[in-house]
Amino acid sequence: MAKINILDSGVYNRIAAGEVVDRPASVVKEFAENSIDAGAKKISIAIERGGKDLICVTDDGEGVERSELASAFLPHATSKIRRAEDLEAIGTLGFRGEALASIASVAKVCLRSRFRGAEDAYELTCIGGKMGDIVPCALGEGTEITAENLFFNTPARLKFLKSDKGEESEITNLVSRLVLGNPDIAFRYSVDGKSVLQSFGGGLDEAVAAVYGGAVLGRCYKLDATKHGIRLRGYIGKPDFAKPNRTYQSLFVNGRYVINSTIGSALSNAYASYLMKRQYPFYVLFVDLPREAVDVNVHPNKADVRFENNQVVYGAIYSVVSSVLDGNASALEFVAETGPADDDVREQAVFEKTTAEADLENSVKNAGGFSKTVQKDSILSDINSAFDSKEREITAPRPREDLFPRRIEFHDSGAVASAADPAADVFAENKR
Repeated sequence: MAKINILDSGVYNRIAAGEVVDRPASVVKEFAENSIDAGAKKISIAIERGGKDLICVTDDGEGVERSELASAFLPHATSKIRRAEDLEAIGTLGFRGEALASIASVAKVCLRSRFRGAEDAYELTCIGGKMGDIVPCALGEGTEITAENLFFNTPARLKFLKSDKGEESEITNLVSRLVLGNPDIAFRYSVDGKSVLQSFGGGLDEAVAAVYGGAVLGRCYKLDATKHGIRLRGYIGKPDFAKPNRTYQSLFVNGRYVINSTIGSALSNAYASYLMKRQYPFYVLFVDLPREAVDVNVHPNKADVRFENNQVVYGAIYSVVSSVLDGNASALEFVAETGPADDDVREQAVFEKTTAEADLENSVKNAGGFSKTVQKDSILSDINSAFDSKEREITAPRPREDLFPRRIEFHDSGAVASAADPAADVFAENKR
């Protein structure tokens, strides 16, 4: 048997980097998620040459203390968990502690931070896994972290990256979902010095409008429903708002963006009778359920989760979405209110539908039964159609296009082009 070697940190960190840092978008993801976990309300992301030359993420979070700067670059070092029991109820986006050490092993990383309430800021540079000295620097409260010359010491990995535009597209796709998944945080995203996307932390309506344009809001139903202890909120596209691919689907489980087959199947089956083949629904959905009912540590890139009970999750989501699409009376419990000004109109719509159905039932009883079921179904269909028409007017949020002079535009081809670069396909499929 060959001799067993104990690998040093320079080797095993590069091996870990192959799993954690497969492309520049992975670095952006790790940096931005650290900012979110640090309680930031403003996050700025800047890249150059598709992230190959530079990735810089700045936030106004709580920062890192001087005494812990060096620990941040150590493998399996994290502020997110303390003991094994914490893994049973993960409440943060990051928790493994290997990301920053892996990134620093294949790039030049500079971490500058000023801890909240501290008078001074400090910086630490790590190049290819070798740490420098901690020195004072100028910075407001929060953290700024940069990664330059990614994969400079692993040319094999660098060779297999996409073109600059291709990697830029992956990052823009990621940033857009960060905006959607964190609507209360203001994001600013620039590429090669040009602003591409900006949100203002004004809530989900503004986040969706910032990414897709305000007109999209009027073509969706806004949901806020709770069923079987599972809360479902966000936007689902109306049946006539289908897209040719799945790149317009964003799913967040307990705040984490994932691609999950259980929830995906529930949504697809709910839309099945409304869409033709090779058509896919639009949605930006948040599924919230108890942390202990979700295992987030089942995918190397945390891109999927596992549920304690798939049947309950599937049933709850299918029931809510199909009820809204079918226009059932129970859908009133699931469709989110659009504002106090619409309450009187909504109540009137419900009253009109209830009264019409009651009148129909009385007429049928007086006629001696349901001998003319076809006629009854036809009348009910007319009532539901009229109600649905009024309901759509009530629930459609008003576009606020004037708030977003620069936004990513919507194209039927499935591509989303930025104002700065109309040809950029920023919503390409996220290949993992």
